[in-house]
Amino acid sequence: MKTVSIMQPYFFPYAGYFSLINSSDTFVILDDVQYIRRGWMNRNKINFSSPFYITVPVRKHKRESDTRQILVSKDSKWVLRHLNSFLHVYGKCVSDSPAYKYYSSLSSFDFLKDLLFDSLSWTTNFLGIKTEIIFSSEFSNISNKKGSDKIIQICKNLNADTYLNLPGGKNLYSLSKFEDNGLSLKFLDTDCYRRISILEDIFSNKQINL
Repeated sequence: MKTVSIMQPYFFPYAGYFSLINSSDTFVILDDVQYIRRGWMNRNKINFSSPFYITVPVRKHKRESDTRQILVSKDSKWVLRHLNSFLHVYGKCVSDSPAYKYYSSLSSFDFLKDLLFDSLSWTTNFLGIKTEIIFSSEFSNISNKKGSDKIIQICKNLNADTYLNLPGGKNLYSLSKFEDNGLSLKFLDTDCYRRISILEDIFSNKQINL
């Protein structure tokens, strides 16, 4: 049996996202989809009691640009501003956190895709997740497919028999369509995770059970 999960990239997503990765044999990052303006690809929030948003500023781009084309702002001072915010929210002790030290390296990236992948890789390594992670753009036979057709074709390319998704996918996918294509459609229960960046848990030294 082989379980595959497929998601768009997000900026330090919540713990449930990483639980999904950990529960899969292969995790596919959808990098060949349209970039969502004002979405969660380049922003998130910390400090659950009083949400504070952290955003990766991006350069101007065409509305139809996909994730691979988005460039990070030339003004790298956004990283320093975020680090100062972390100090303000969590106190000076946060400067000893591995995540805080890693975060300073984000100013070196030109493309948002590379930044998101690197931060995802860092976090999975920190959490001890060993799941294989690949990009959807590696497959040449899905460029003209959309929605569930794209998801199903990726699963077939990987010889998967199970597609595992987050609960939000229940309103997007048809169970019968997946079954007709020889795939089992399952959803991960993530009710135990707060909808806030994984950074909140790391900075607060909270135990993260995946």
